[in-house]
Amino acid sequence: MITLNRQNGAWRLTAGSLLAFFLITVCPIQELVPAAMATPRQDLDRAQDLYDFAEFQQALELTSSLIDGRQLSGNDLRDAYVLRARCAVGLRLDTVAAEDFCAVMDLDPGWKPDPVTFPQDEIAAFAGAQGSCVKAAAEPEKASEGGKAWYKKPIVWGAAAAGVLVAVLLMGGGSDDNPVDPPLNGFPDPPTN
Repeated sequence: MITLNRQNGAWRLTAGSLLAFFLITVCPIQELVPAAMATPRQDLDRAQDLYDFAEFQQALELTSSLIDGRQLSGNDLRDAYVLRARCAVGLRLDTVAAEDFCAVMDLDPGWKPDPVTFPQDEIAAFAGAQGSCVKAAAEPEKASEGGKAWYKKPIVWGAAAAGVLVAVLLMGGGSDDNPVDPPLNGFPDPPTN
């Protein structure tokens, strides 16, 4: 039987070290630091850079995560929809582009693509979406839709790791006052030689 009585500090240090090693190697901690440090506007600027270098799929994924995560508002949200629509045009996703251009027109009815900076296919997609957008009463979105699953969110991993670490560090190994286990009631004495 292993007891933690004599070497509480050593066992706690070992358990804490193993937990830290587990978190570093298995959990997505490496992704937490840059994601936590970047502002949504910086992510939108990075998506714009990806679009500028014709990395449409990556830019589309990044802007989708910003929009779905409800991290943007005002002109930044409008710009994210515009960028996602432009990426969709580049990927030939016409319905996605039309929906995003409709969202842009809902957010800012006066917005129009600049004919100097926008390519002709994007201007054509905007014009097509402008004719097909229907102003309908927006249904309230369900709170459960969008974003990551709860078990993929960094805050859940951090809370779980903190809980396990606190439990390991606070876990006592028993009392050091009585080093010999007391005899169990109802059992005969051990045999003698």
